[in-house]
Amino acid sequence: MSTPAVVFSLGFTYDWAIGGYDFLEYMDRPEAFDKTRHLNDEYKDFIDYMSNSEKSDGLFNAQSDLLTESDKEKYRQLETVSRDAGCPKYYGVVSFDNNFLIENGLMTSDGKLDVHGIKELGREGINAMISTSNKLDNDNVYWTGAIHTNTDNIHIHFSICEYERREDRCKVYRDKDCIEVKAFDKLKSKIVNRVIGSDYSRQLTELERKSIKPALSSGYNGCAEQLIRLADKLPPEGGWQYGRPKMRAFRDDIDRTVDAVIASDPQLSSLWKQYNDMLDSRTEYLRKIYGEGERHLYATFKPNRLEDFHKELGNQLLDDLAPLAEQLRASALPQAHPSENENSEQFLPPQYDEDTGIIMDMPEYSQPNSLDEEYYNSLYASMDAHPSENENGEQFLPPQYDEDTGIIMD
Repeated sequence: MSTPAVVFSLGFTYDWAIGGYDFLEYMDRPEAFDKTRHLNDEYKDFIDYMSNSEKSDGLFNAQSDLLTESDKEKYRQLETVSRDAGCPKYYGVVSFDNNFLIENGLMTSDGKLDVHGIKELGREGINAMISTSNKLDNDNVYWTGAIHTNTDNIHIHFSICEYERREDRCKVYRDKDCIEVKAFDKLKSKIVNRVIGSDYSRQLTELERKSIKPALSSGYNGCAEQLIRLADKLPPEGGWQYGRPKMRAFRDDIDRTVDAVIASDPQLSSLWKQYNDMLDSRTEYLRKIYGEGERHLYATFKPNRLEDFHKELGNQLLDDLAPLAEQLRASALPQAHPSENENSEQFLPPQYDEDTGIIMDMPEYSQPNSLDEEYYNSLYASMDAHPSENENGEQFLPPQYDEDTGIIMD
């Protein structure tokens, strides 16, 4: 299994040295801390460690690339209040493969680092995680970070604290204070997307918006029957928008119709293949960045992008469908039979009572070459006779008809 190009880690603690980052694995290392000298000294803390000139150019935060000694002292005072209020401290590391930084222009081959660029990566990722989390409020947190260059891999340390504890999150249940996976994933995606640049996203968006979506309409004529069936199923009052709750029951039908339209048009099918090939290529690239991992984060890119774009195509189809369905119905009407003229009407057999066989009603219209009016008049004339006999004393027999068709046979 290949090593990921970027490695992320995140944790939290309730008990830390004031101003400290309290990464236990670092505190346990002799080269990081001399415990006999610093364990009880609030001012020789992890803030000092993070900003040590041998490791980093100093601390940065959401607003500044370099904190002063006065800034550090303010953070120590804030952390004292946060710790006494029972707030947890969140801490994390983002570690980069150096070759990955070189490939993406954040470090030169001779080791010169784009310090500001990497701090911007950390800043965007940390702020995005805070904004996404339901446990953290933007107006109730402060954070610091530092770039360390004294190991084989360039990495960012960061810590996040709350000014005050706004909910009763019991210490016993660690999961109550963990930052949610979705928020941590947001930090990852924000940093990765920033590193890999915007060219790919721009090309993919252009293919979606300027090629595939306009070409969707070219496939409608090849799926006329399916489009008409879909239009007949949808709510008659309108309001056809894919995301609306009332459309939930129709989404599978909408998705299948979109797929059928794509498959019916060669040009559109070719564009769709190109689109999927781009998604596959990016998935492989993300696998290289994230690594395999237990959650296979790279594997979610393509299905998530396809799902979002499929919704866009579904909405476009729904926007086009109302006027389009009427046009398709008109073009799908069957041609008249050669024996019919434009004014001809369908022949309907006489209506009769099934128990007696007596004709109850005449059709309101007839077809040329059908039984003539004189014949029908003679039938009505025979009904004026006695119910059981005609004027010659003969028993009246009802007309004979075919039970399946209702047509008079004799």
